[in-house]
Amino acid sequence: MTRKGLNNMVYDEKGLNNMVLDEKGLNNMVYDEKDLNNMVYDEKGLNNMVFDEKGLNNMVYDEKGLNNMVYDEKGLNNMVYDEKGLNNMVCNEKGLNNMVYDEKDLDNMVYDEKGLNNMVYNEKGLNNMVYDV
Repeated sequence: MTRKGLNNMVYDEKGLNNMVLDEKGLNNMVYDEKDLNNMVYDEKGLNNMVFDEKGLNNMVYDEKGLNNMVYDEKGLNNMVYDEKGLNNMVCNEKGLNNMVYDEKDLDNMVYDEKGLNNMVYNEKGLNNMVYDV
């Protein structure tokens, strides 16, 4: 099930500690054929993530993280963050090209055609997220 979804997600002490996918997926994650179907995290992390065939449909985070993210079939359409979130976002037609964040949040996010390639976060956020193709 990991071929279309996440391969490895390693979080710092403020978020998830370790998530490693096996054949069935994560412990509390339900997958569909194309990607993730539902992800429910504790109050320190994600609140709700619902995926469709093309990628993310809706992501709702708690007050410490993202506020609202709405995706279209090409990638991100609109992202609205709270004051603790993103500072700058630059998108191309395939999805995100470059995202520049403030020092309280993400450091670098680089996307490829298939989705996320690498996400490198600073010490306040995620440490590593690596997606397969």
